[in-house]
Amino acid sequence: MPFIERENGQLVYFDITGHRNDPLIITTHGWIENSGYWARTGISARLAAEGWCVADMDMRGHGKSFPGSEPDYSIEAIVEDISAVADYMGAGKFHLLTHATGGMVGCRYAVTHPERLLSMMASDTASSTALVPEYASAEWDDKPIPPMETNPGKDNCAWLKSVGGFGNMMSALEADTDHHPLGIFFQGFLRNSEPERCWRWTRELYDTNVLDYTADFAEGFKFNDTDRRARQLSELKFPVLAMAGELDYALVEFTKAIARNVPGAKLHIFEGLGHMTAIEDADATFKVIIEFLRGIG
Repeated sequence: MPFIERENGQLVYFDITGHRNDPLIITTHGWIENSGYWARTGISARLAAEGWCVADMDMRGHGKSFPGSEPDYSIEAIVEDISAVADYMGAGKFHLLTHATGGMVGCRYAVTHPERLLSMMASDTASSTALVPEYASAEWDDKPIPPMETNPGKDNCAWLKSVGGFGNMMSALEADTDHHPLGIFFQGFLRNSEPERCWRWTRELYDTNVLDYTADFAEGFKFNDTDRRARQLSELKFPVLAMAGELDYALVEFTKAIARNVPGAKLHIFEGLGHMTAIEDADATFKVIIEFLRGIG
């Protein structure tokens, strides 16, 4: 499937499911994930069967995308990658389906390129890149949020490079989820009726990445922008769906804030699910997405 060459030899990969002449949905994924978040779970194929063309994009440093000689992992660069995919597909307007870090990119795309979106679906994510819980509350909707001067992504990079491989990381995560640095994102697995499948699918997803690239992504992405851009979100005119698992303790309140700030946005909270909603319950996730898309025509 296609690679798009960007600056300094950066190659952005995406996979196409469906017919090129059907309405386009571009998907993004979370940190350490890749396009398989939507494809491996079957959601992309099911959307294609319903009449959409789905372009599952590997964000820089993930999956098959290659960082090039001078990697740029900034949110601004990834925002422009989305436009590049849409241009390649010949789509002036398109739908955007996002998850986690890819949702942060999606929200930034929405407020900087609103003229190109038919809709946005934001899953378990935030409109900021910094996850400071107090700033997710409604009291911060209409006042400036203090900036963060440090770069949490640098620490994330150093930690990931220290784990000794994705296999070691996943073994530690499964063995003691509650005390693992990523454990907050996997609370839904602990209550899932098919935990072994959830862990297996996640292992498969992570194993298709190059660890050093995904680690460097964190440092370049920074994860330190506290601004939720509530005012810009309030000016959006296209339909927005915000959805999150109730057990996604890191992001559920930020996802609610997106819905709260976008006029007419739909909010769906999945009972009993955590951060990895598409993996934990692909059927429930697809149902919410397809009902939203059918509802907007």
